[in-house]
Amino acid sequence: MAAIPKRLIPGFMEKRRRFNNMKREKMWEPTPLSELISGIESPFDIDGESDTVSVSSVSDMKYDKWEISGNAFYPTGTQTTIDYLESGYYKIGFDNNRGSYLLTSKEIKTDGLVNLPVTASEQILEHISDFWDIKIIEKHKRYNVLHKTGVLMYGPPGSGKSSLINTMVKNLIEVQKGLVFSIENADDIGLYSSFMEIFRQIEPHRPIIVIIEDCDGLLDGGGSYEKMLLNILDGINQIEHVAYVLTTNYPEKLEARLSNRPGRIDKRFKIGYPNAIARKAFFEFKFIGDDAKEYDLKEMVSKTKGLTISHCKSLFVEHVIKGKSLDDSVALLRNMDEEKITSLNDKEEKSGSIGFSNSSFDDDFMNEAFSID
Repeated sequence: MAAIPKRLIPGFMEKRRRFNNMKREKMWEPTPLSELISGIESPFDIDGESDTVSVSSVSDMKYDKWEISGNAFYPTGTQTTIDYLESGYYKIGFDNNRGSYLLTSKEIKTDGLVNLPVTASEQILEHISDFWDIKIIEKHKRYNVLHKTGVLMYGPPGSGKSSLINTMVKNLIEVQKGLVFSIENADDIGLYSSFMEIFRQIEPHRPIIVIIEDCDGLLDGGGSYEKMLLNILDGINQIEHVAYVLTTNYPEKLEARLSNRPGRIDKRFKIGYPNAIARKAFFEFKFIGDDAKEYDLKEMVSKTKGLTISHCKSLFVEHVIKGKSLDDSVALLRNMDEEKITSLNDKEEKSGSIGFSNSSFDDDFMNEAFSID
């Protein structure tokens, strides 16, 4: 039998804290730790006064509810519980003190979202919507096909991929009453892989979206975590009713084992620069009341050709909110988009100096700083 710390026993740590508090207050004489765990329902066999207990099979533990502790939720079969999590966005974690997984709710801003009339966006939302159709779910079950899907969105930074994800999230939470998780780093891959088996014991049919933004960074370098992520997308852990949504700014970095592997990625969508119709819809959405009448909307749309949604947001701030001229606002954004920035100035670049500024160039500033009128 394997030995694990006693702190992993459900309810043990709470009893131990009460015991230590009462001991400090001299309310009773010290009691052997073995008596503290008496009456606790668990699959553990107690080994005297050692600091560990033996367990015949940790996998025998069954979870069917969520324990509430502040804004955290622990999978459990005891304690004060709820049967279902409130629809929302959650972060998977692990509480080392309790030896247990936990979920903490994450705030996500879904207000102010605009569905731009972009073909790719409409196709993505339609694909995700169809995926949750009860008829589709029943057909997956009838033909014994795992009900999951993978969507890859690629395009330049600021093209609206994150905004589109937020629209999916809002729909899942408000319409499907589902849950959203994210995989942001290597640790999240391991947590998700092991936690979801427990999650599905408690809520086997809950709709889920898993967001994996900038997936090229997670897959860079290979290794065990890359293999684990690919196994997740393959559905090896048999987790159903889940849509994996991946994004990248650099699709050329993705190898064919991800980008051209049906079963892992079912649909690929390019989110490019917004066309004139999309930019017009964006600006119209941003204006409040009749404010748009005070501005030349046609010129705003015309002069943002080839810019991203992020650039359009910045233009709106500079021109409408800060009151700068349209030409100055556009010029600022164009320079940011086109100018190659470097930590070296022109003279340093020409001199080929590396590291600190070269001494001859610095002498010019010394002469100016200490010049005598």
